[in-house]
Amino acid sequence: MDLAELFVNVGLLLISAVAAAVAWWQAAQARRSGNDAQAASADAAEARRRAVEAQQNAAQALTEANEIARAAKAAVDDQLALERRRDERLVERRDVSWSAQWLIKVDADQPPTLELTNTGTTAAEKVTLTMDVPQGRQVFELGNIRADDAAHAQVQRTEGRGPLAAAVLARRAVPIDIHWQSPAGHPSRFQSTVWDPELRNQS
Repeated sequence: MDLAELFVNVGLLLISAVAAAVAWWQAAQARRSGNDAQAASADAAEARRRAVEAQQNAAQALTEANEIARAAKAAVDDQLALERRRDERLVERRDVSWSAQWLIKVDADQPPTLELTNTGTTAAEKVTLTMDVPQGRQVFELGNIRADDAAHAQVQRTEGRGPLAAAVLARRAVPIDIHWQSPAGHPSRFQSTVWDPELRNQS
């Protein structure tokens, strides 16, 4: 091998070495770029996840804030309604009085029936009548009774029927307890005793 051929071979070896080094460097850069791309993709995915989570948290906070606002508004409305009813009760005219009597002219199969009349000039609402009869204490929900109007309460759990049974009860002093409220909600109570002195004296 002459000197010229030796130089050529050395040159080719150096070129091959340089080419291999360049290829290695390019491969390393490619791997590094790939790792950087993967890391960037992971960072982007994490950023999107955090953005979605923040959006969900913001929506939840907005929902809770709306619920708090609705509850606060409802509380204010209730307070205003309460104050309005209190003001109405202060200026409301109330005139309720009661008259009670046993109905004597009844059918033969009808239980003793007490007629309760509002003899006042204003309505009574949510009227409840409690009376103590020989069969025990009995409670009647009579609803609303307008002025100069009446409601009826038939004695329960009794074998007595007709005018005679009503007359027997009319001879007794039957305690009654009446609860009601005005149209504006003012509560009232009246206690008395129902009896017919004329029938009581016919013994």
